[in-house]
Amino acid sequence: MQSSQAQVNRILPGISSFAWNRDCSKIAICPTNQEIWIFKTNSTADISKWERIQVLREHLNPVSSLDWHPLTNLLLSSSTDRGVIVWEESKDVQGLKPQLAVVKETKANIDAAWNHKGTKFCVGAASGNVFIGSFSEANNFWVGRATGKKVLHKSSVVSVRFDPQSGRVVASGSTDGTCQITTCFISGIDDSNNQGPFGSINTFGETLIKFQAQGWVNTVSFSSDANIFAYATHDCELNFIDVSKAAQKVKEKPEKVLYKGNPFLNCLFVNETTFIACGFDKVPFVFKKTASGWQFSKYLDDGINKVKEQQITSGSFDNAQAFFKRSETERASGVKLDDDVSIREMATKHQNYINCLKIYAGNAAKPQVISTSDINGFINYWDLQSL
Repeated sequence: MQSSQAQVNRILPGISSFAWNRDCSKIAICPTNQEIWIFKTNSTADISKWERIQVLREHLNPVSSLDWHPLTNLLLSSSTDRGVIVWEESKDVQGLKPQLAVVKETKANIDAAWNHKGTKFCVGAASGNVFIGSFSEANNFWVGRATGKKVLHKSSVVSVRFDPQSGRVVASGSTDGTCQITTCFISGIDDSNNQGPFGSINTFGETLIKFQAQGWVNTVSFSSDANIFAYATHDCELNFIDVSKAAQKVKEKPEKVLYKGNPFLNCLFVNETTFIACGFDKVPFVFKKTASGWQFSKYLDDGINKVKEQQITSGSFDNAQAFFKRSETERASGVKLDDDVSIREMATKHQNYINCLKIYAGNAAKPQVISTSDINGFINYWDLQSL
């Protein structure tokens, strides 16, 4: 049976986070509350043709992050209720069932992600801690361990990612204005994961490098070979760093890229010379590495350069907002608060900020199509193969 929430080609009341399963036949969506909705996509990107098949209600507060691993098919969810849940396909009943995960956070869990093999996860928390979770065979549940006895950051950790080659280090970005790369080697899990620049790491909880930013660090990302690291800050700045020697604690100077726009909330590397970032400007930005360094290349949505007019009826909140945004000269010319007016908006696919970015086709090493969501409940798709 088709869900009424999907009949208008959007998810109502909205989307705060989402994640695809391995073949995009299913999608997990948090509709801005404590629930997780599982949809069967029926091999189409058209939301109106999706079928909601399960609602997961184990979390007590809003879900903050979702990550569905393509190899293990395990769904990871974190929540502001301080909980983390690993969901697995049930053999007894149809759908997903929760596995116990113990993470001793005292405030809220904000971001969570799997490593490249799906054998451990990382969690960024409001307390400033970063937790590394792994499965305990002896106890038959997942256990999260803080990266150190001391809190890693002085404020909330809003973005965490493992390095994609070895998974032996985790990068964290925080609202304290710092970004850190910390070791997280676990014997018995990471022994065979010795690829990339961090493949020789065999410690846990050691900070290799730390970067100081001028604003909140909103999002972090590694290139697929783990040699380049990037983070975006709330003062509209991108930073690219060569971390190929970070295992030896060699700290290279970040290459700063100032761009014209608003802060980014999500980012990923397409390859070692192409980078995608998106956030409050409602469109994905493309950055390219040239002989002179990283530079803005293009927008994926041409609608940012186009304007559309929208009629607003009198008596509405939008009408009042449009009136007070007018200049003193316009209001003095006779425009009244109760007049029908029109406003000019960018003709972008998203009409609200982009809050989540996931790979739709391809893989982390070579994404071909990406998908983005907004708080209004829309999901859009962007082809990267021509970049």
